[in-house]
Amino acid sequence: MRRLALSPALGLLLLACLCGPGMAHAQRSTSTLLNIQREQDESRRQRMMSEMRQSSETFARRWQSGSTSGAGRSGGAAVGAPMSGSGRKGYTGTGYLGGPAVDSGPASIESSTTVNTLRAPMNEREIAGLVKLAADAGDAQAQMYYGQMLFLGYGPLQPDRVAAQAWLSKAAQAGQPGAMGLLAWMHKYGVGTAADPQEALRWMRTGADKGDPYATFLLASAHLVGEGVPRNLPEGLTWARRAAERGDAHAQWFVGQTYYEGGILPKDLSQAALWLQRASAQNEVNAASTLGVMHLTGEIPGAQAAEGVKLLQRAADAGDAKAMNNLGLALLQGLGLPADAAAGARWVRQSAEKGYAYGQFTYAQLLRGGQGVPADAAASVQWLQRAADAGSEEASQQLRQMGR
Repeated sequence: MRRLALSPALGLLLLACLCGPGMAHAQRSTSTLLNIQREQDESRRQRMMSEMRQSSETFARRWQSGSTSGAGRSGGAAVGAPMSGSGRKGYTGTGYLGGPAVDSGPASIESSTTVNTLRAPMNEREIAGLVKLAADAGDAQAQMYYGQMLFLGYGPLQPDRVAAQAWLSKAAQAGQPGAMGLLAWMHKYGVGTAADPQEALRWMRTGADKGDPYATFLLASAHLVGEGVPRNLPEGLTWARRAAERGDAHAQWFVGQTYYEGGILPKDLSQAALWLQRASAQNEVNAASTLGVMHLTGEIPGAQAAEGVKLLQRAADAGDAKAMNNLGLALLQGLGLPADAAAGARWVRQSAEKGYAYGQFTYAQLLRGGQGVPADAAASVQWLQRAADAGSEEASQQLRQMGR
């Protein structure tokens, strides 16, 4: 396995940029866990949209055919019976959204597998219309899906966080675990409703007790950082592991990352690889970024530099600044792909411009040594200062050595 052989000008970068100091990065992981939740990162949003699209279409078909009778109801009209003016057997596809009428097909198919096999895919307008009808009929699962649709801006629906919160609240109060995590997040950050930490914590606990992966993950973060409850790392790690086991991709990344970095958990590369691979399989870009590094540094069984580059490319394309920096280093060194100093420098600069301290430090070294970019001592110092301001101890040390 070939490892990075950095030139003297880049001699500090392997440890700082690829591996990183254990405790500093362990502390960063806990902070990053909270920050990504606050932003509802794009990878989580895409996963939510994908899961909701597939599940809601299956639900819509079953509801249309009458095979969801009695499931997930919270009151209202019987779900198995046709509804006045919009009964499933005579449903025209217009619902509450408008649009052309379509043939709803037979209404007697009971198996969702058979329904999905025999019918052409529904369009988003049809799915949203059927889900809305079921939600109005009092079906709690439909209320959850419709709340998610409004939260995400699914198909013909514009994002409406206030309406989303109302529908999710109905579903959660009717006992739908899948609504509880997102509802907790909305109460925590005041999205679609006034911020209410205690209400957020209530739904985290209720959802976690009922097995919802996202609510479990949110409860883990509350214990890890001490929000609404006393800070308790063992309790937080227990819930984080549980959320990972329940399939939350970000929790899987967090558990894998803490095993990789050490500090919060004992360093364990085999456990790190296990959880990071599970998270990466769900398109969690943070996990793909770290897995890429593990392949490049030979820290994973059967490490392959080409696979590491592939993972870093995927994470970099998704906007991960650390992956951009490490992909740039791989290109500069010709590790896993042909060397291309100019392309490597461009990736490092993108990382630096996104505010990543190690990317800024790396770019300063490239400018100092003229690797992939024209040498520019003044610009190098400027990037060193930016890196130091962003928390890079290496940059601060280099500035002190320069008498600055």
